[in-house]
Amino acid sequence: MTIMKYISTWGIIAVGIYLVLVISLFTYATSCTETFCGLVALLAGMPWLLLLDLVGGDSYNTGLLGWLAISLNLVILYFIFAALQKRVQK
Repeated sequence: MTIMKYISTWGIIAVGIYLVLVISLFTYATSCTETFCGLVALLAGMPWLLLLDLVGGDSYNTGLLGWLAISLNLVILYFIFAALQKRVQK
């Protein structure tokens, strides 16, 4: 039970909401029949995919970098909300 005091509930909730939004974006992108529906899935990896594009990388065909960008967003989001929870509880 001691590990539970180190886990932020705000961080877990924020990560959960982000994952629901990412899953809904990918579901929409795969079921859409319009021309640029796949670009909606790029929103999940922002701003990292935009930075990759600015330095000359190919963010449209990189599956691994997309998952890395989403994972990086998850970690950053968790730590931001964990810090907010810690600050509010003081």
